[in-house]
Amino acid sequence: MKTRFSIQTVLILLSLCLIPLLSGCRKEVETVIVKPNTLILSVGETYWLKAGVFPEKAPQEVKWSSSNSRVAAVDEKGLLTAVSSGSCKITARAGSVSATCVVRVNGKPAEYGFTVDEQGKRVQFSPGNLQYKAISNSWRFAEHQYDYVGDGGKMGGNVPGSDNGLIDSAYEGWIDLFGWTTSGWHDENNADHLHFQPWSSSYEILAGIRTGYGPSEDEHEDVAAGTRYDWGVNNAIYNPRTEQMERAGTWRTLTSQEWRYLLENRSTKTDLRYAKAKVNGVKGLVIFPDEWDGSFVFQNPNREKACLFEDNCLNDSDWTFCESNGCIFLPAAGHRQGTIAISVGSEGRYWSISRYRYNGMMSDGNWDRKDVAFVHYFNESTLVPSSIYLSNVRSYRYFGCSVRLVKDLR
Repeated sequence: MKTRFSIQTVLILLSLCLIPLLSGCRKEVETVIVKPNTLILSVGETYWLKAGVFPEKAPQEVKWSSSNSRVAAVDEKGLLTAVSSGSCKITARAGSVSATCVVRVNGKPAEYGFTVDEQGKRVQFSPGNLQYKAISNSWRFAEHQYDYVGDGGKMGGNVPGSDNGLIDSAYEGWIDLFGWTTSGWHDENNADHLHFQPWSSSYEILAGIRTGYGPSEDEHEDVAAGTRYDWGVNNAIYNPRTEQMERAGTWRTLTSQEWRYLLENRSTKTDLRYAKAKVNGVKGLVIFPDEWDGSFVFQNPNREKACLFEDNCLNDSDWTFCESNGCIFLPAAGHRQGTIAISVGSEGRYWSISRYRYNGMMSDGNWDRKDVAFVHYFNESTLVPSSIYLSNVRSYRYFGCSVRLVKDLR
């Protein structure tokens, strides 16, 4: 007797026979490779990313995505477009396996400026606070504006393995709280030259041996401006945004009058100049450029008192957007007394290059103390754009404070 099979039955039998054969050819994705795995672009540039999927018999379909499309966007074919300054990750995914390319986008900082005097002088801020490593005598800017060394984690520092209390000429970590005008310049014929070193502490000064860092003989308030005492004038500094060592004299420190004009008198597009904020969990002060259009809403701007850092909490995406539109952030990095970091994460103290002679009797009975300098100060309850700040009858010219440098815009 003959057995007859319908066409449907034949197709089913053939498919059952082919499944083992096909399964032997088809592979699961094991590895995805993206080339390049790091990339630096300028705003407006494009780049074709390439992805390899292995083994070759695995499905080759790749899906592209960006961790922050405000910084860099990517289409379905891997075409990358740099949108605004910042960093993000571009992911290529095949099946359950993925690989990333870390992208840094350099903006066009000259588009955004900050007016610092009545004559219209404009400056650009450095990309982060100034940092120093004693053992190699090297300077750099912090990689992010919200980075600071702190005290090694004891009171909130956010750079693990670094500690502003470990300050000596052989320390291998980074520090970022400096006595006034401790640019490293020294005169070998001057017995006090060690007090101009970035790593020097204030112990000797507190013991009454010296009245303070920096020049003190001249009556003029801005005696240190433009001199070798200025960190930027005196030193070549590594810039992580450009990945270049920038020559000495490229950057400088603001004077007390410039700090005050910047935060109190400057006219901007929106009449907004600054706001307290938390960026990525770090407390500090946001300063808006002259061109700020207010497209990101800040609560209680231009307010000194009764204004909390928590009034404005910005995540990484929020800050990337604000930074790409010219905003500056000064972290509340505290200050140092001797080898102790104080108020880390709750107050900010930023040096000006301006000194001040205190021509009056202080509470300890001493006259004409030559140890007072101007500083920009803020905490939860106040903001003083440029003032003489006294603590425990001692000025903090020999305390360790933060430094944020500027570059003049032509």
